[in-house]
Amino acid sequence: MAQGSHKDLTIVKSARVDTVRLVRELVGVAEIAELLGMSRQRVHQLAKRDDFPRPIAVLSAGAVWERRDVEKWARQTGRLGTDE
Repeated sequence: MAQGSHKDLTIVKSARVDTVRLVRELVGVAEIAELLGMSRQRVHQLAKRDDFPRPIAVLSAGAVWERRDVEKWARQTGRLGTDE
């Protein structure tokens, strides 16, 4: 089985059928804190802002966001460089 990848799509090729699956990279507060170089408490504060991306789900372990949404917001607000 061959496997290729393009951004958010993972293409899985088999002998019988080519299947395209959407793969979302999900992040929680700890991953966002690491990505942006800040504390988890600060991420919780930022997540309350109107301009922060809405989580795609809230689990018993906490909220989860799509990484690309958080990165886009972080670049737009100057919290993440354009090369990261």
